[in-house]
Amino acid sequence: QLPTFPAESPYVLGVGGSQWTAPASSKRPVYWYAGGAGFSRRFAMPDYQADAVASYLASGVELPPATGYNQSMRAYP
Repeated sequence: QLPTFPAESPYVLGVGGSQWTAPASSKRPVYWYAGGAGFSRRFAMPDYQADAVASYLASGVELPPATGYNQSMRAYP
């Protein structure tokens, strides 16, 4: 559950990505499993995220163990 920098920064927008299987071929992309998403360990949650994060966490979606992240910090996609 380690956040990836710079995606956790409030000054950038982190998005997903692709990588290719070996041998390299543009015809066989796979998802990028190391793209991040979660909660920052460096940046506080801004006020504008509080309601959306609380609603998401209470929605019943399956989450990793709460010991692996600090839900009071900045959320990022």
